[in-house]
Amino acid sequence: MSVDFRLVREERWEGRLLTAAAASLAEQQRTRPEGLHVTDLVSPLRAYWRITVPKEPSSREVGLYVIGHQLHEMVARLAGWTVPEPAWHEEVGVWYSLDARLEDGTPVEIKTSRALWQPRDASDGLGLYLRQLLMYMALTEQPRGLLVVWYIMLRDTDGKTTPRPLVWSVHVEPSTLPLIRQAMREMADHLRRAIEDRDPSDLPLCEDWMCETCPWWHDCQPPGRYEALI
Repeated sequence: MSVDFRLVREERWEGRLLTAAAASLAEQQRTRPEGLHVTDLVSPLRAYWRITVPKEPSSREVGLYVIGHQLHEMVARLAGWTVPEPAWHEEVGVWYSLDARLEDGTPVEIKTSRALWQPRDASDGLGLYLRQLLMYMALTEQPRGLLVVWYIMLRDTDGKTTPRPLVWSVHVEPSTLPLIRQAMREMADHLRRAIEDRDPSDLPLCEDWMCETCPWWHDCQPPGRYEALI
C-alpha cells in the first residue's frame, strides 16, 4: 500500500515525557528514607559524591530510570513475588529495599543489562549485582538469594538481538552472613566519616567502567584513572 504522508518529529511531546520522567525520579529520590542505604555501600565513593555534591539527573539517567523501573515492576508482577517496603537494619545502620521476596523469605534482586552476551562466570559483569544481593541476604538472614538479570540486548547463537531474563540462585553458608554484616557496618562507618570530614580518600574506587558516564568524574578525579584520560 502506497500512501502519501509527512513524518514530523514532535519535540514538544519528547520534552513533556522526559520532564514527567525526571519529576518521577525526583519524587522517588525526595521520598527516599533519610540515611545510608545498601546501594550506598555497593559503591561508597559514588555515594559520597552524590551526597556531598548533589546534581540534577541527566537525560541519560532519566531514560535508564524509566526502563529499569518499569521492568522491575513487571518482572515482580509476572512472577507473583511480594515487593516489601523499605526497612531499617539497626545493627548495620542502613536502609534496604528488596526488589522482591519469595514466600520463604528469599530476597530477589532484579537488574537490567545491555550486555550483548551471556556472562561466562560470576566475574563477567555480575560483580556489583552479586555484591548487592549478598548484602540483602545478610540483612534478611537468608543463606539463599535469587538474581534476575533481564538482558535487553542479548544476542542469540545467530547473532540476533533476543531480549531475555537469566536467573541465578546464590548460596552461602549461614555462618558467612554475620561476616558480611560486619563488613557492611565497617563500610558504613567509613562512608559516614568521609562525608563528615569531606574527605573520600579512604573509600574504595568504583568499578572502572562506572567512570565512563559518572556525573562526578571531574569532582572525583579517581587516582590512576583521571590522570590517564585528561
